[in-house]
Amino acid sequence: MIPVFSPQEAQERETFLALMWALSRPGEPKTFGGMSDLESSRTAASARPSLESVGKALLDLEASFYTGDESLRKVFGRLGARFLGPEAAAYQFYPAVGERELVDLHEASVGTLLAPEQSATVVVACVLEPGLKLALSGPGVRGSSQIQISGLPKAFWNLRDQRVLFPLGWDVFLVSAKNEVIGIPRSTKVEVVG
Repeated sequence: MIPVFSPQEAQERETFLALMWALSRPGEPKTFGGMSDLESSRTAASARPSLESVGKALLDLEASFYTGDESLRKVFGRLGARFLGPEAAAYQFYPAVGERELVDLHEASVGTLLAPEQSATVVVACVLEPGLKLALSGPGVRGSSQIQISGLPKAFWNLRDQRVLFPLGWDVFLVSAKNEVIGIPRSTKVEVVG
């Protein structure tokens, strides 16, 4: 028998698959479902609905999360996931990154040499359009790849560079308001080039 998914389950599955493909091909944007074109145009200035879709695909009763955003906290709490501080949460969601969020991110777990899988997965909102230029290299990247994003400060990438020493570090998902995601695993070297 082929399992039959409800519309919500199908959407969450599509989002989960996009996330996995994004991590396997760092720097290549993947699109996932979640909003109609009309809803997407209304929320083009905010990636919060896209962050909600990612959270719904990743979080369950066994997962922990952190976010400083009260509305996301309520949505994710209804999924049964545990809210923990940034030093302990497995999944962390940031609709914006400023000074306060950088302090939280500095506390995010990078795992240990005995348990690197205990590192945090960081999901941040950004805009996948011309802006800060990043060069990516490492496993899954064909040679070297460049992406441009806006909405994330250079300080975020400097902090990531300090906190990542493979196999330790965070896996990062860059999420846009247009339901696009770019995955950057901890094995990927990121250099700010412009």
